[in-house]
Amino acid sequence: MTRRAALLVAGLALVAGLISEHVRQVWTQPLWVPLTDLLIGWTLVGCGLIGAVTRPNQLAGRRIVFAGFLWIVAAPRQWFGDTGRTDDFLQLDAASFTLVGWSDAVLAFTAFAFAGHRPQRPRDRVMVVALVAAFAAQTLIRTVFSAPDLFGIDLLDRDTIMPWVAYVDLARVGALAIAGVLLCQRYLAATPPGRRLLGPVLLAGAASCLAPLYAAWYPLSQLGLISPVVEDVAVPGFWLSNALRMLVPIAMLFGILRQRRARGAVAAALASVGLRPSTVELERSLAEAFGDPSIRVLPWDPATGGYVDAAGRPAALPDAGDEQVATLVSGETGPTAALVHDRSLAEDPTIVAAGVTLLRLVLDNTRLSRDLRRQLDEVRESRARIVHAGDAERHRIERNLHDGVQQRLLALALRLRRAATAAQADPDASSALAGGAGKRSQARGCLDCPPRRHRARRYAPA
Repeated sequence: MTRRAALLVAGLALVAGLISEHVRQVWTQPLWVPLTDLLIGWTLVGCGLIGAVTRPNQLAGRRIVFAGFLWIVAAPRQWFGDTGRTDDFLQLDAASFTLVGWSDAVLAFTAFAFAGHRPQRPRDRVMVVALVAAFAAQTLIRTVFSAPDLFGIDLLDRDTIMPWVAYVDLARVGALAIAGVLLCQRYLAATPPGRRLLGPVLLAGAASCLAPLYAAWYPLSQLGLISPVVEDVAVPGFWLSNALRMLVPIAMLFGILRQRRARGAVAAALASVGLRPSTVELERSLAEAFGDPSIRVLPWDPATGGYVDAAGRPAALPDAGDEQVATLVSGETGPTAALVHDRSLAEDPTIVAAGVTLLRLVLDNTRLSRDLRRQLDEVRESRARIVHAGDAERHRIERNLHDGVQQRLLALALRLRRAATAAQADPDASSALAGGAGKRSQARGCLDCPPRRHRARRYAPA
């Protein structure tokens, strides 16, 4: 919901509240009665709008807004006897009478469904159906009772239908009380992370369901089962219990915003894992962000075909009935990891999706780092091979020089030495010997020329 739409809805709620109080003639009561009535309705609408704006994908805020309008249109009523009422707006007042209490049903449904779109547990879904049936029966009986005011006809005698109005009121109160007990049980059975995330909404929903128990004395007194409560005690107590309901939307809004903070904590977790994140750092960061110390990240090991923990040991996924559940993460080539977390986190799919997104980033970063290290190793090995090949070629050239040119130089040096020795005894023989050494040196010529060319030149005819 956009802010502009929220402002329009807030203005509509202000106008609707004032009109409803006038139509139902609540202004004829002491001033604190209509003010309490309006504050409850406007608080419901305001808290719901804040939740709807801050978390557009969460339906709880919109449902609280709807509950606020139902309260404004048809708030539970208890009157001082001497305030006096007229027949003005008789039909509208009768229509409001038929819808009394539906706001409690919407708040109960909001608590059962939080933080998803619908209740997840089978017994919660059954309870919601029972609540709808009880409220539908109440609306039907009250419509029959108010038929003379609504349609101008008598469907049944009012004295005959009056006990049934009391019966369905008791059925409604009883269904709400059972719903409140179930919400309390759900809170007590939740793990610490579950209580942290869902606790405010569950307890607020339970309070909303148990608050109408105070008003049960009225239908019981109508049936003659108990004595009526004195008016000076009954009416202030009734509106005091209604005033406590203002805490319900505030607590629900707190729970909605806490869910938003939990999602936003993923960004802090991303910043805290460091420049080279690992699964161990990711587990620590997600545990701090979601308040769930049991979070585990299990990478997929293609070699074993299963999931492993941070130490590389095989790890099993939780069973269906465990307090933990596993959210599987897959890639283009198949499974990549599993995020094991408390079951309560699955109540809000957006939180789990944020954690999975962060897990994908870490896994992609780990894969890219591994690929980069492998490429660097391949480059180092290639350079080592190039250096080794260069060294081998240099050694080969050294051996060729040692075995070829060096031997020739030594032979030439020996001949020259012999020529020098012979020069002392026979100058003519030394000249011929030196000339032969020069010819051999010239015949062998350039050290870079192929030997076959020298041989061809040496043995060519004159």
